[in-house]
Amino acid sequence: MIAGYVLLNVLFLATDYKIDGRTVNAVGNRAGHLSICQMPIFFLFAGRNNFFIWVTGWPYNDFQVFHKWIARVATMEAIVHSACYGYYAAQNRE
Repeated sequence: MIAGYVLLNVLFLATDYKIDGRTVNAVGNRAGHLSICQMPIFFLFAGRNNFFIWVTGWPYNDFQVFHKWIARVATMEAIVHSACYGYYAAQNRE
């Protein structure tokens, strides 16, 4: 499940770009959006009285592991976002 989640995020981040001078900016935008969109799931899975625990029947520890991986993926996407924006700003300095 975790491998599928990470792979899905990589696919969302790395596909469907036009290769031009603004590609780095587009990657940075998408990485930022993906990072922010994961925050509601991140906060929801952190709670002990999680609605999804009741729905799925999974133990709390499984949700904690998934919560940690969501945080790792969101952090890496935030780093990609910052690096892309920094690179784009440095290249377009006038």
